[in-house]
Amino acid sequence: MKILFMIVLSALNVYSQQRLDQYIDYGQNNNADVQEAYDQWQAAMEDVSVVKKLPNPSISAGYFLENVETAVGPQEFKIGIMQKFPMFGKLSSVSRARSAQAEALKESYLQIRANVSAKIKSLYYDIYYLEQAIDITRQNVQLLENWEKVIQIKYKTAQAGHPDVINTQIELMKLQNVLESLKARKQPFLQSFRAVLNDNTLENVEIPDTLVVEWMDESRGSLLQKIQKHNHTLLASEYSVSSREDLLKRAKLNYLPDVGIGLDYIGTGEKEMGGVPVTDSGKDPLVFKVSLELPIWFGKNAKHVSAARYRKTAAESQLVSKQNSIYVDVESVLYKMDDARRKIDLYGNEMIPKSMESLGASEKAYISDKADLITLIDAQRRLLQFKLEYESAVVNYLQQKALLESYIGLEEGE
Repeated sequence: MKILFMIVLSALNVYSQQRLDQYIDYGQNNNADVQEAYDQWQAAMEDVSVVKKLPNPSISAGYFLENVETAVGPQEFKIGIMQKFPMFGKLSSVSRARSAQAEALKESYLQIRANVSAKIKSLYYDIYYLEQAIDITRQNVQLLENWEKVIQIKYKTAQAGHPDVINTQIELMKLQNVLESLKARKQPFLQSFRAVLNDNTLENVEIPDTLVVEWMDESRGSLLQKIQKHNHTLLASEYSVSSREDLLKRAKLNYLPDVGIGLDYIGTGEKEMGGVPVTDSGKDPLVFKVSLELPIWFGKNAKHVSAARYRKTAAESQLVSKQNSIYVDVESVLYKMDDARRKIDLYGNEMIPKSMESLGASEKAYISDKADLITLIDAQRRLLQFKLEYESAVVNYLQQKALLESYIGLEEGE
């Protein structure tokens, strides 16, 4: 029988995990923040392909207000085209910078996906806790209602005093009030769940009757190494530093000139001799030209370099700041996981069994007039509190574990 129970429980856990995975998959594909981050990344990828190209050529046209007389005829108009060629690796440095920016946005997108996954899990576990709290409190209400009937009978037979009746009714009203409050708390969590999934049509969340906790026993050192290597926020910051380095190199290249190559076509009218047009007097001129952009405003260029250097050092400082912040957060998460694990063991293996034993003894003692009502109510209240503390510890552990997984940054299956 025990084996059959374990098989059924295992099957239910597999189903509940699959359902949670479905919620996560749906949320990661529909969440507005994820979609925005994805579009930002794709836009940056398009920019990378653009900056590799040469700048657009320029075309010029002019008309001589007074014709310039030449031996072959009067020059009347001019049409030119010029192509600028950024030299000395200017295009490649900008291209590397944009590529690094695109990679940073990709990592930001992946981090937002991980954050959405952790948020969905956290809300899922919150809703689970509320369902458990409602169920446990409802059971206690029913139990207390039964005791009220017993006390009413004892009161009518002069085996219990009127204060016992009043105290039972007060305790019952308190529990009923708690139950109604718990029911009311569910709706905000459901709305938050709909929001993160970006699905307002969701009416209810399928929650299992129990959660199985899989312990994370990896050492702190190993976890920190994974975070250093795979955390998407840190990787995004590293790419930002790389981008700023290339932009600094690009700013320094502004001291070097760019070259332009072009052609001018000069339209020439027919030459006249004695008022008679001369045909075939010569070809229209075609001029090959080269331009050189002179970076003579060294003060302006120096400011560009200085600004680029400040942006690079700011990106480096931001990386260090994020590293420190993440490591502090991870230590806090690990502490909360350890504390929750301790409470799960304490309440599950000691406090709840002992409280159930205490409640049973108090019930027998009260029926045989060896204990008062306060002792009975206190025993029931303790058991209720310990059951809620146990479920809270389970949920807290799983929520912190989900948060830790979002810091590690590994995708499912890695």
